[in-house]
Amino acid sequence: MHHVTHVLNLFENDFAAIEQALSTLENVFSSIEELTPEQRHDLVKMGDKSEPFCRQALLVLAQNRSLLPPSFNIDDAITDLAMIDKLRPYFARINRLQSKADSANIGMGNDIMLTCLDGYHLLKIVGKGSDLESLRDSMATRFNRRGKKKTPPTDGAA
Repeated sequence: MHHVTHVLNLFENDFAAIEQALSTLENVFSSIEELTPEQRHDLVKMGDKSEPFCRQALLVLAQNRSLLPPSFNIDDAITDLAMIDKLRPYFARINRLQSKADSANIGMGNDIMLTCLDGYHLLKIVGKGSDLESLRDSMATRFNRRGKKKTPPTDGAA
């Protein structure tokens, strides 16, 4: 375990800029309905291997519209594919930002935990018999485990 050397320092104007940017994105994407895990599971995904097939199929279907029944509408799929192509660079940037946000959260949390653990262990050493003992004891609740180990059977027990 080690401390992360990078500390995130943001100022009030940074928070205002983040808030404004997120509000803008939330407004732009407000019409998108978020799928439940069950809905995501049930959908057929266009992955990296199936995307070339879909692109080729849409081209062939568009070139042969006269063979398709009138109720067969490929225009929505063509529009969706064009929208995916436009949005992908933005989604990649959003994913990179999410990764950085996760890294910052984990890194700062790591530093906080290690500092608190170091402090707790110091209090165990220097806090005996002092006013700090009650604080140390209250901090110890982090280490209380729900399941207690069973005590080994005494001699003669089966």
